[in-house]
Amino acid sequence: MRPLTSVLLAALVTCGCSSLPPEMQESIEDIRGTLPKPLRGDAVPIEEQPMPTLTGSWIDKDLPMLSLRVSQAGNKLTIDRKGERHGIQVVERIRAKLSGRAIKATYVNRDPNQIRPTSGKCTGAVTKNSQIIRMTCSYGGRTFPLNFEKNG
Repeated sequence: MRPLTSVLLAALVTCGCSSLPPEMQESIEDIRGTLPKPLRGDAVPIEEQPMPTLTGSWIDKDLPMLSLRVSQAGNKLTIDRKGERHGIQVVERIRAKLSGRAIKATYVNRDPNQIRPTSGKCTGAVTKNSQIIRMTCSYGGRTFPLNFEKNG
């Protein structure tokens, strides 16, 4: 390891980081949780954290004109996105699997006008308070974010 990297890593592992906003603290804990066990301190990998309950109505933070409904059966999620964007009908289904707060998904765009690719894969996480889902999706070497927030 490079000396600067070692110092930063040591600071991350030992830092209580209580002066950071809660979302930043959570992100640092998630990063620490990906380190080898001797280096992660008290951080728990997101895959080992309690699985959230996500069923209900959500808001797509990037495309709020679409309706978003999440259904959950155990660790399996179905996320339906429907609506109209720039005059084009959007009908997408995202199938996801939870491992703790980690989420892996595939999506299928059933829109014949194809504003997005027909299918792809996503990875991401659910925040500890179960109010936000953040994923990065990929298709053909390109990526795009999905950011969902619990409605209500």
